[in-house]
Amino acid sequence: MVVDRIPTGITRNDILHALADLNAGIEHRFAESIKYDVVHEGKRYPPKAVVGLAARRILGEALGPSDFSGGRGSKCFRVLEGLGFVVEAKREAIHRPTANIVELEHRTRELRRERKREKPKGSQSPKKIVSNSTQYERDPAVRAWVLDNADGVCELCHHLGPFQTNEGDPFLEVHHVVPIAEGGPDTIDNAVALCPNCHRRCHLSIDCDDQKIRLYKQVERLRE
Repeated sequence: MVVDRIPTGITRNDILHALADLNAGIEHRFAESIKYDVVHEGKRYPPKAVVGLAARRILGEALGPSDFSGGRGSKCFRVLEGLGFVVEAKREAIHRPTANIVELEHRTRELRRERKREKPKGSQSPKKIVSNSTQYERDPAVRAWVLDNADGVCELCHHLGPFQTNEGDPFLEVHHVVPIAEGGPDTIDNAVALCPNCHRRCHLSIDCDDQKIRLYKQVERLRE
């Protein structure tokens, strides 16, 4: 487990000084970022390098790669975003499947902003991730396509999502008709957009099998 040494009190000016140093080519111990960039004035920077260098004023030295973690939900990202900086997924990264629910939601939002997209292929055999519990990677492109295709309307009850998200869209959830844990694929022909009530109904109700039959009848793209 990484011990987070990011100090309290990093300011916006500390970040700006770090960005200026990176522009000037200062030497540091961080590699190029893999999934995210800090985007400032049209330029992209590795988030951990930015925060590591920004800590110098408080600590008297820069942090190194092993001194703290990065990624969505990390203190590194909270510091940057809390000071008004934009942390953005690299374009190639947002298309990759992930088992992290927070990251999956973020990648889905990013992809939905791209209005011109082809139908995603998804995965016939989603990768299993085993930690304290078993999770399966899900393709954000599949989620984005299914939600966009539904256009805010539940594909089972045909009602609008019950409330609006921060992006202004009616809230719907993506449901795999054949669960991934039971061997179902993560593809658009096995996924539908449902309101929360219908989603729970498909999993927990006494007539869940009947609801699956309804979905196959109502949603033409689904394949049994």
